[in-house]
Amino acid sequence: MPSCAGADELWTARTTVLTTAYILGMQELVQQRIRKLRQEIAEIGEANKLHLQSAKTPLAVAEQQRRLQRLQEILDELMALTDWKKT
Repeated sequence: MPSCAGADELWTARTTVLTTAYILGMQELVQQRIRKLRQEIAEIGEANKLHLQSAKTPLAVAEQQRRLQRLQEILDELMALTDWKKT
């Protein structure tokens, strides 16, 4: 019987290590994605500053709408990433 208990402990330890490695890998991917989204938000912020200082041509207004839509998409993605971290 001791060999079975030892095998169970080994299996549990292996499973724990693999699960931990998976979670750490996923956390790193999430952190990388958040960094990219932050950079994109900063770029949109700079574009918005320029928009506020420029003439409001139809093209500029359309680009502003596109940026606002992208910010909403980023917000939705960040919410999804936050939900993943809670599980």
